[in-house]
Parts: sequence; C-alpha cells; structure tokens
Amino acid sequence: MSKLKILAMDDSPTVQKLLKMVLEEEGYDVICASDGIEGIDRAKKEHPSIILIDFVMPKMNGFQVCKIIKEDPDLKHIPIILVTSKGDEVGSKFVKMLGITEYLTKPFQPNDLISKISEVIDKNSNLRKIASNTEGSDKKKIQTLPEEAGGISINEIVEPLIKEPERGVTGAAPEAQNAVEVLVKDVMDEVISYITESLPDILREKILKLKIGHANQALSLNKGILLYGDLSIFRFPDILQLISIQKLTGCLSLNSEGNKVNIFFRNGWIIYVSYWDDINESLGDILVSAGKLSRIQLQHFLNEKGLLKYVLINKRLISLDELKDLVNRYTEEAVYKLFSMIKGDFQFTNYLMPAEMNDILTELQTNDIILEGVRRIDEWQLINKKICNRDAVLKRLITDAEELGEITLSDKELEIFSFVDGKRNINQIIKESKMSEFDVCKTLYVLLSANLLTITSTPSNSLNKQPQYQ
Repeated sequence: MSKLKILAMDDSPTVQKLLKMVLEEEGYDVICASDGIEGIDRAKKEHPSIILIDFVMPKMNGFQVCKIIKEDPDLKHIPIILVTSKGDEVGSKFVKMLGITEYLTKPFQPNDLISKISEVIDKNSNLRKIASNTEGSDKKKIQTLPEEAGGISINEIVEPLIKEPERGVTGAAPEAQNAVEVLVKDVMDEVISYITESLPDILREKILKLKIGHANQALSLNKGILLYGDLSIFRFPDILQLISIQKLTGCLSLNSEGNKVNIFFRNGWIIYVSYWDDINESLGDILVSAGKLSRIQLQHFLNEKGLLKYVLINKRLISLDELKDLVNRYTEEAVYKLFSMIKGDFQFTNYLMPAEMNDILTELQTNDIILEGVRRIDEWQLINKKICNRDAVLKRLITDAEELGEITLSDKELEIFSFVDGKRNINQIIKESKMSEFDVCKTLYVLLSANLLTITSTPSNSLNKQPQYQ
C-alpha cells in the first residue's frame, strides 16, 4: 500500500535532512528539492500528496513556485503548505491570493509541522482515504511481525555492519572505500529504522547494545558502552535523533581534536552538558562563565569538602533557583555549539549524573534542540563569513544621536550597539552583554550588514576563529 508522499522544497540541506527524519518517522514518504525549479520538476514527476514550500529560495521564490503550481492543471489540486519567516501577514496574503492550503511561520517545532499536515489530510477526502489505508496496512504488518521476527538472528541483522567495512578497508581503492562507507551508513539507517519501528522491545534492546563503529572498527561488547562511532559518518544531529527515539538514559561523550564533552540524557531528554569529568569543576565553569565567581574564588571553594552546589548555597552566595536557571541557559547554549562537530568520535554509556544534582538539572526536548540547532548551522555559516574572528574590534559608522534615532532598531540591537566603542572586541562584547554568543554575533551581523558598524582591526596573530558550522 502506497504511503502519502510529501515534497519538501528548501535550499538548506540540513533542513531537508531534518524534515525527512521528522516526517518519515511519522510514516510519510518524503522527497526533497533544493530550489523552486527542481521542486516543480519533481512535482511533475512524483505527483506528491502534499507540497511544503519555503518562501525564501534561490532561482525562484515561494511566491513564484506557488503561482506556477496553481496554474498547472496537473498540479493545482495538490495541497500546499507555505513555510515562511515573514509571519502571519505573508502567510494569510498567500492563502487569499493563490489559494494556499496552510502556512507555517518559522521557527516551528516538529509537532507543529505534523499537526499542520494532519489538518491538511483531514480536510481532503482523497488524502484521508490514502492515510487510512496506509495505517491499516502498517497495523497488519506489525501484527504479523513477532512471528516472523522469531526466526531472525541478531547477527543476520547486524552482519552488514561488520562484513562490508572489512572488505572496504582491506582491498578497496579510496573511491570504493568511500562508497562502502556510504553503503554502511545506509544499511545502518535501515537497521535503526527497523529497530525503532518494528522489533519487540527485548530484541531491540539486545541489538542496540551492539556498537555502531567506524568502517574499520570491529564491534565489541564492552560493559557499559551502548553505542560508539565516528562523527564524520554518524553526525551529531543523527545521534541526538537516535537517543531521542529510543528514550535512552545515560551519557553521550564526544571527543574531537583533544577536547571532550559529556551530554547527559534522561529518557531521551537532554539534562546537562559538561566539559569536565569532575562535577564540581563542571559546575564551577558554569558559574565563572556567568560572572558569578572569579577563577580565584572558584579555586578557593573547590578546596572545601563537599559538592560545590551545597558549599555556595550554604554560604548564601547563590540560591537554588538561580543555580538551576544558570544550568538551564548554559546547557542549551552548550548543546547548540556542538552542532559544529564534524570530526572525532562518540560513545554512549549508561553513566548517570549524581543524584545530588537532580534538583538543578534542566530538561530540554531533544527534537526541539535538533530543529533549532540545524537552523543555527545555516545562520552561523553566514555570520562567520562576515565576523569569523572574535578578536576583531568594531566601531560605529553612525555616531549622531539624531541620525540614529531615525533608524528602527530592536531593544537587543540597541543594547549590542551600545557596547561598540572602537575598543572592545567581539569576545568582550559577548562577555559584558551577558547574552549568548549566537545572539550577539547574529545581532552584530545584522548591524554590520546594515552599515551601522564596521570592523576596525583584527589581530593578525589571533587564531580565535569560532566553529564553522557545516
């Protein structure tokens, strides 16, 4: 039985990948296009059930694409969901002008997209019929699966992950080896999909305890390690997606160029991020970065016995609520920075956070983090082209108060603008503003693009480039 087919038009490869993950998990067949011209071509060939169109795309914008589709007799019946960052004004205007079925305003959460698609299906009798038949087919398949699964060997399922890499490493040319690695990744995706959607819980648990390794690594069963692999093959967003789907509890450790970071999860939700193995050092790092303690003060308190949290609370230097708020903000921003990691290795263990830390831990919905993280990847690429060096010093191009008053700036833009004095570098502005690095750099990018600021100097000996998100 055929599935509902959704065509997603978006010029961002990361957004395309995320849409496929989210929608395929819901049982839809997803095809993607990177611009309007490719999208129209694929629509004519694939005849999708629903089309998602990003408003801002190269070669042809969302307005032009919608107009062409609605004027094509073979395509005009297909429901369109417009995705726009321009807000309700643009979305409602398109609904009236071109008969767009629905629209979504960026940024949106996975559940918003799924709900919007469900609304479109509910309004269309033909789509309801296809969806109903698909659900019935899936239920039948699931009901007969346990009997079939009883005769499946775990080794037979995971065998391609072991055998293909060995052939690729020992005798293949570099091109062939790359092809094998791609094949291994594809097979691994199919295995994970099979695990998450079909296999009984007990069989699923046994398979997940096998390690997802690099193409030239043998699989082992070291106690406590549930997963491991190479970040160049299995990317950070993919790892988060797997942990979220499986609702895993434990610690994900990432190692890249000598740096190690630990991300703790509870039932698939992110609860803490640490660049230190020692919990006191980790908490102290958060307090120093927030300006609550100096390094000298931290060293003094670390010499005292007991958990740093209790030491500071007992001395009334910080309250429990303040500490929890700091941990929440730090954890979220720290996770977003990790989306830049494209080299290194990872492993997921059953190591847990100490129970004494439970009252200050956060709970971040992992799918929401993935959505925002991949969105930031695209924005960081633009930002870093203009301000790749955080030691750069900025100055104002407009100093006259009356002239500045004629320009409409947001409160955040005005605040960042006030820190620019021709002496502070970008790192200092980030520290003194007490905003996140992303918010500060994004705001500076806007002000630089509007010719309100300019870069006056960049130390030639500085290597302080920030992560190049890819």
